[in-house]
Amino acid sequence: MEQAVERARNGGGPTLLECKTYRNYVDDELSAEGLGLSTDLPVSDPIRKLRQKILELGLASSKELSRIEKEIATSVDDSVDFAKSGDLPRPEDALTQVFAP
Repeated sequence: MEQAVERARNGGGPTLLECKTYRNYVDDELSAEGLGLSTDLPVSDPIRKLRQKILELGLASSKELSRIEKEIATSVDDSVDFAKSGDLPRPEDALTQVFAP
């Protein structure tokens, strides 16, 4: 990473970086847990860190956070269903509300 930054700063142009990680989605069969792999990566998951901090500070209970997470999941699922049930956009509408070339 440092070499890529230095190269860019010296006018060497962009660098393609390959960053390997595990997906941290709940119920995702391609996540580390879904693949049966052990990894320390989920420990650094910012959502899990925030959840833990909220619990440590007593801002909400685990039960309250679980309820909120379920509400969010339901809202996302409903939004996906709504989007899938709608009409496909028309090609002539592709540039509507685009204000820069």
